[in-house]
Amino acid sequence: MINTALKISAASLLAFAINTVNAGNSTTTIGSTLTLNTPIKIAPNKADAYFQYGKRVSEAKVDEYYPNCNIEISSLSSDTQTLNSDTFTITRVIEDEVYPFSGETAQAHETIISLSSSKQPDVLKLTCSQWGNEISDGDGFVTKSDIKEALGTKFSLN
Repeated sequence: MINTALKISAASLLAFAINTVNAGNSTTTIGSTLTLNTPIKIAPNKADAYFQYGKRVSEAKVDEYYPNCNIEISSLSSDTQTLNSDTFTITRVIEDEVYPFSGETAQAHETIISLSSSKQPDVLKLTCSQWGNEISDGDGFVTKSDIKEALGTKFSLN
């Protein structure tokens, strides 16, 4: 009986971790929305666009130690692609830790937000991350306010 209760509790905690974005006193959950307020261009032969400090940046200019986000689409094209203004439904949220280099204590803390829109089904997800050390930086995951700061006014996270 106790073993069954522990399994149910562990499953409930895992479901909460997968479906919420750490946001201090509030959370962003499945069914919430991410709105693209103004169209953005995806460069030829790329499938994503990066944002940090409220501005669009190239992947090479991202400072991984501070909150940054990238929106990803499913297809590559030799032409520039445009993501039009739209509201995307959040269908899944996963927080993950990645150790970029073997033996390093720095971790990449990623929050992966799966997105859905009937108007733009090629839009897959928004990944927000930062590198940090779990011991000195709390849990290290980006918060809802970090995500909003990284995306700036191009997006609204509700």
